[in-house]
Amino acid sequence: MDQFMEDLKAVWPRIEAVAVDLDGTILTHEPRLNLRVRDALKAVLASGRQLIICTGRSAASSETFRAAIGCEGPMVYYNGAMIVDTPSLASMDSFLLDARVLKIAFDLAREEDLYLHCFTDDGSLWCPQRSGG
Repeated sequence: MDQFMEDLKAVWPRIEAVAVDLDGTILTHEPRLNLRVRDALKAVLASGRQLIICTGRSAASSETFRAAIGCEGPMVYYNGAMIVDTPSLASMDSFLLDARVLKIAFDLAREEDLYLHCFTDDGSLWCPQRSGG
C-alpha cells in the first residue's frame, strides 16, 4: 500500500478526471453509497478534478448516487451507450438499439434460454423471463 500511495502522489498532479463505476465498485451490495467512499469522491471534486460516473445503469437509477457525491457534467450510462449532461439529464450523445433489433435479440435469447436485459431510452428495463422459468 505504501508503494501505491507513493505512485499515486507522483501522478496525482497530472490527473484531471477520475471515472468510477457504481455497482460492484463504489456501492455496497445493498446498493448503498458508503460514507467514506462518498467523502473520498467529494475530496476528488474539491481538488478541482472532474468525477465521471461510468455505469451500466440508466441516468435515472444513478441520479441519487450522483447527487450524493455532487459531481456534475457529462456522465456515461448504459455501459457507454449514452452520455448525459448532469444534473439536467439532457442526452449529449447516444447509441441505442432500435426496438426491431431488440425484438430479434430477445427472441434469440429466449430460443437459446439465455438471460438478457437492457434499458430503453426512456429508462425502462426490458427483462423478459427465460423460458426455463
